[in-house]
Amino acid sequence: MNKMYIVLIAVKIGGAEKRFIDIFYELVNLNKNTFLVVSQSIADYITNELPFIHENVIILGNKQEPLLIFVIRYLHWLSKKIKEPGAYHYPINCLFFAHVFSKHQISSSFVQSDFNLSLPSLSYIKSLEYREKINACKMLVKHKLLLHCSHKVDVLNPSVYYKLIHQHPEMSKKISQTTCGTYVNLNNFLFQIDSNQLKIQNQREQNIVFMSRMIPKAKGIEDFLGIIKEVYDLIKESNFSQVKFLIAGAGPLVPEVLSQINTLNQKYSIPIEFLGYQPSVKILIQSNIFLSFQKVNNYPSRVVAEALLSGTSVIIRDNGESRLFGDPHVGIEYVNDALVPIDVSTAIIKLLRQYQQDTYFSRKIHNAAVKRFCQSDTIKYFKKLMDFEI
Repeated sequence: MNKMYIVLIAVKIGGAEKRFIDIFYELVNLNKNTFLVVSQSIADYITNELPFIHENVIILGNKQEPLLIFVIRYLHWLSKKIKEPGAYHYPINCLFFAHVFSKHQISSSFVQSDFNLSLPSLSYIKSLEYREKINACKMLVKHKLLLHCSHKVDVLNPSVYYKLIHQHPEMSKKISQTTCGTYVNLNNFLFQIDSNQLKIQNQREQNIVFMSRMIPKAKGIEDFLGIIKEVYDLIKESNFSQVKFLIAGAGPLVPEVLSQINTLNQKYSIPIEFLGYQPSVKILIQSNIFLSFQKVNNYPSRVVAEALLSGTSVIIRDNGESRLFGDPHVGIEYVNDALVPIDVSTAIIKLLRQYQQDTYFSRKIHNAAVKRFCQSDTIKYFKKLMDFEI
């Protein structure tokens, strides 16, 4: 049987990287010839957060090396494998050009929540800033090349899948949709938490968490900071005086976020704290509510699944295909895309009251999430994809 490699071209851990690490840990149980190729930075996450680092994890490079250096190291490693048959799956940043002179089978994943493979209109191009125009052109070329050069393409988001099929019906045989949305390896997840925290409600605090990459016009951090004063005032009127807002993440917006938090603290006495980058599960397991306010589409966000598995309820901005998380689903409330403060505060108060009234609310949220996000069908799907049986 040919070897199968999942290749993570990344030096920072994110939702896509976590998902495929979890998938690898299940796939290797089905096929001992499955390997995971990662940078040292990603390997550090595995070492620190998971029960063990599997012997089939191939680590290239040193700590804190930039992405370009890791790519060079990977290409050098791959050059020794050119004559060997094998299947290579790229969840992100597919390096299809590296396999031109090989007989390798190449598969890749589209993990974006939205994109277009058609040329944008002239009016739309004119509306963009110069850097945005360059990025839009880069992404268009990248996606077209990836689609044409991959033997198989896995698509995470349903709307993206249907858009691809519509725009390229001739390629429908090579395109398939991920089953069940995001996936979490339950054993790896439970290793990161104290399971008693799912049972004993009084260990949780009334923390309301916003956690994402701090990047503009995408994750909704600007929108959240814009309504937080009104939301907090409405929550106080309902006698939830112990509420605290936590913001976690890293990215270019951090200085602006810190400045706004300082203003909210000093001018309005709002209990809000910035934590920087933190392991998501360790924050979620101690909190009551997680906010997912992405601007385009929240489905199938990895951190939403992690929150629910932590027994943490989630308030989701109702846009795109966000309701595919479950409608209804234990512990999920949806709020209008406009993020009206009274709607957000009403959802928060409703969930906080459920925690008060039901000692086992966290456990119920967790159990429902296990059935939704830890399905073996996902593993079977990726095994078939990498075996080229789909």
